[in-house]
Amino acid sequence: MNLYASLASFKAFINNLDNVEESTLLGVLESASRQIDAVADRTFYTYEDTRIYDGVSDRELLIHDLLAASLVEVDSGTGFVAWSLSDVSFQPTNSLPFTRVTVARDSGKAFPNCRESIRITGSWGAGDLRTSSPWARVVGAATVDAISNVVVVTDMAGVSAGQTLRVDAEQMYVQSVGESDINVLRGVNGTAAVAHGDAAVFTAIYPAEVVQSCLWLAGVLWRELNQAGLSTERIGEYSYKALSSEETAKTLSRLLGRVKRWG
Repeated sequence: MNLYASLASFKAFINNLDNVEESTLLGVLESASRQIDAVADRTFYTYEDTRIYDGVSDRELLIHDLLAASLVEVDSGTGFVAWSLSDVSFQPTNSLPFTRVTVARDSGKAFPNCRESIRITGSWGAGDLRTSSPWARVVGAATVDAISNVVVVTDMAGVSAGQTLRVDAEQMYVQSVGESDINVLRGVNGTAAVAHGDAAVFTAIYPAEVVQSCLWLAGVLWRELNQAGLSTERIGEYSYKALSSEETAKTLSRLLGRVKRWG
């Protein structure tokens, strides 16, 4: 669960939203975020998971965006066997995220050419396209047990509804913010809800193009929703014409050009 722009940043981007239900605005931001994923052909949020791949080459495998791997397992014919991470090499070697994995030439191993024969466990997603841990420290620390949805934070500066936070290894989605605590969804994006005591709070980092695209597209979607689908509106001398779906798609594609996944 994640949004590429927070509620606070959207309210700063679009005027006169203070009297609108926050759940409505968060829904608009979520719709914009998922459309960005579709256009960019990748997700920028990070999630913990095990992905299973078909073996189509004995030495190279094309994979989803990967920031860090913790386990590689290969079907031996009688079950999955864990390989040492030194048996493989993640590519490209000079940038993130990884999009391919190759068998190390001196390992004496090969990928099997059969369905669902390779499993990779790790941290997936494109992140900020620069670091393996795309998280920035937020002022304050969090305390919460393993089940509560209300997290006490020592300093609320920098925390807003719509953000995804990381506390220790757990990710939490911020639903609303109070004076000294936040209401969250626990254990999102493949992480587990556990107790935290005075733990550092981090917020997800995304490429600037993704954040700006989310704000722009959410603004377009909000105007469409607010105008009940009207394509044009005139107020005195002012006339407003909504973008067509084709124009919106072209603009979004241009905005995301640098951060798209190609091939």
